[in-house]
Amino acid sequence: MKAMRHIHLYIYLPFFALLATLSACVGEELSAPKGEGTGYLRLTLGDISAAVSAEVETKAGTLTLPDTYIPAKTDFMIDIKQGGTSYEGYPKPFSEIEGQNLELPTSIYTLEVYAGTNELIQESPYFYGSKEGRIVPGESLVESIETSLANTMLVAAVSENLRKHYKTWQLTVEVGEASDVLATHEVSEGTLFVRSGQTVKALFEGTNLLDKPATPKGWDLIDQAEACKQYIVQCDPDLSIFSNIQMQALATPTYEEGLLTGSRITLGCVAEGVPIELVDTWTISALYNDTPIRTYSGNNLTGAMTVVEGWPYVPKGCKLSTSIRLRTGEELTLPPVDVAVTEPDFSVSVSGRTSYSVYAEENNPTAANAMDGSSIVDIVATASIAEGILNNPNYSSLLKSSYKTDTGQESGEFAYGAKASFTSLAWQKHVLTATVTFDGTEKVSNPIDCHVTGLPYKAEPPSNTGDHPWTGDGKISWDSGSVQLGGVAGSGSQSITLNFYIPGNVNVDVATKYYVQTATADNTFTLNLGQSTLFSTKVSFWGKETKEGTVSSTMTSSNNYVKCNNSYGLSSAHSKVYYVKINYR
Repeated sequence: MKAMRHIHLYIYLPFFALLATLSACVGEELSAPKGEGTGYLRLTLGDISAAVSAEVETKAGTLTLPDTYIPAKTDFMIDIKQGGTSYEGYPKPFSEIEGQNLELPTSIYTLEVYAGTNELIQESPYFYGSKEGRIVPGESLVESIETSLANTMLVAAVSENLRKHYKTWQLTVEVGEASDVLATHEVSEGTLFVRSGQTVKALFEGTNLLDKPATPKGWDLIDQAEACKQYIVQCDPDLSIFSNIQMQALATPTYEEGLLTGSRITLGCVAEGVPIELVDTWTISALYNDTPIRTYSGNNLTGAMTVVEGWPYVPKGCKLSTSIRLRTGEELTLPPVDVAVTEPDFSVSVSGRTSYSVYAEENNPTAANAMDGSSIVDIVATASIAEGILNNPNYSSLLKSSYKTDTGQESGEFAYGAKASFTSLAWQKHVLTATVTFDGTEKVSNPIDCHVTGLPYKAEPPSNTGDHPWTGDGKISWDSGSVQLGGVAGSGSQSITLNFYIPGNVNVDVATKYYVQTATADNTFTLNLGQSTLFSTKVSFWGKETKEGTVSSTMTSSNNYVKCNNSYGLSSAHSKVYYVKINYR
């Protein structure tokens, strides 16, 4: 295998068009014709072109063959053909006819000059030139034939990386049934010549640094080889095989004393057919929204990833970014992969306050009387998640709470820790639940009972409209300053009633202000708490009286209503109620 200058082109460059402009040389005068029907031919060998074309994406040019590949004149053969058939005695060495006048019958001839053979694959070049000449009776023809490279030149260009990756290797060229070695680990700068017009294939085989046979790699090198062109066969290691490494990452939650505290990532990979032992260093990051939350650098995948401060938990949607450094020095980036995240497990509880719970559970009637008796307030959920996550702004967008009751109230979504309220509720038991969503995982709390009693209560005056209206029996006049019971001819007794929700015994203070008037018969006003009469005022014969006061009592689940009654409403007899107030005591 002959060595030559190396042309640094990119992979599989075709080789290059023929360039030749050669001069003719004429010697002495030819002698006169010797007979009819014949003429004379004198041939000279013109320029032997050493030029081959070079074509790259960015530039084109002409290269010169090394002198070792340029044939001498004595290497050339001459063939004279008539109608495609060699004339008698041809082909013969050009040196035998050089300087001679050849007598030939009148005809048209193809004049061919060549050096070497034109095999499918060979180690030496094939030079060729031709011309057409006409022999005229009694005339002399002088021709000079130029020659150039008539086959395709293949040159191996072996990278340093290939030498690093393989202990032994061989690059073979195949043309049809013929094949030859272009380069090996021992002789890397090889050159071969192939017949033009042929399809050329290449095959790489070798043993890597781990003494493992590499999978043979074949590829189509040239669709149709062109004469007088050079192709560079670039030999680089197939580093793309490392892109076949499929990284794996599993994030599993960590717990401590029942609290979700964070996550750990377990690394792995699938590398079938990849010489993974050549990886010297793994550099890995787990990225959340392009922010590193875990890092690792080491020579295997068994070590723990380092937690980036502020990121104890690995959320869904993380990507694993991996680069590797090979023992041979190359650095490669692997395709990113998703980090698989195991669903976190946590429990949720909910709390809420009503005036009743403040009174009965917190034993604070003063605070209870400062609340709205138709509301559930300070509703908040608590999840069994560590404070390092709950109070961490990195996870605030992943934490949401919502609340609802069995009676149809729904809060919508709140930031975790934000308190919600339900107002203007019916006076009854409401079953409250909370849902906490963390990183897409929803957990629902156990339900709790919230008792909405209607206490504390204040009506100035009582009304038959609004969320909690009084009901009236008899002739009732609902005015803005008071409610009047009776005072119409022909009427009997009149009453107004309001029911509360009382889940257990509740000590209360009931306050009211009222006015009683009669005509010719007695009239009595009473205010009852359930079956208990708290206020009673009787007036006789055109009497009238105003009363205001507070009475302590106890409300129960059955003793849960307030009733104001006017006993006699004939003519001008009536009662007026200005306000009713009930507070926890």
